[in-house]
Amino acid sequence: MDSKEEKTPSQKKYRGTTRKSMIIRNRNRGIKLVIKYNADGIYVGESSVHLTSYLGVLARTMVPIRYNTWRDVPEQLKDKLWDSIEIAFTLDKKSRRNCMLTLGKCFRSFKNTLTVKHILPFKDEPELLKKPPTEYHFIDDEDWNIFVKNRLSEKFQEYREVQKQRRKKHIYNHHLSRKGYVGLEEEMK
Repeated sequence: MDSKEEKTPSQKKYRGTTRKSMIIRNRNRGIKLVIKYNADGIYVGESSVHLTSYLGVLARTMVPIRYNTWRDVPEQLKDKLWDSIEIAFTLDKKSRRNCMLTLGKCFRSFKNTLTVKHILPFKDEPELLKKPPTEYHFIDDEDWNIFVKNRLSEKFQEYREVQKQRRKKHIYNHHLSRKGYVGLEEEMK
């Protein structure tokens, strides 16, 4: 009876980061997921959802956060990212532009998450900002320090305020998740 009364507090469970281990396992075995396209040349179907998630994983793990924008990322790294995509998926060469656009959005979104959840709440506690968060073990310490310094700068804070004001003017929010309008079209058929 005593053991039932002495419960230890458990940690709150959370989803964690997506790693797409299924795609990595398939890639190592030489299995590629085939991407299907609609009449407009936009990828659709179950494999396209996996592709979009995989692009997010690549943007988080392979692109250093020291780059301010996606345009600053060297072309050699973008070629390496494209090679990683082609190894895991069978897709048209024309999809490169669309994949790069999605990678850029994922890169920006990841940096925003880091800023909002791991930097700004601790801006008055510099000791906590010396190391990257433990769940992002792939972030280099030097890149983290550059990123934190950039995000706490006066210039970035002014830029952030301008963007927050711009965002407040949005009336209609996007609610279609990864499927987008193309997925909605497929769903309605």
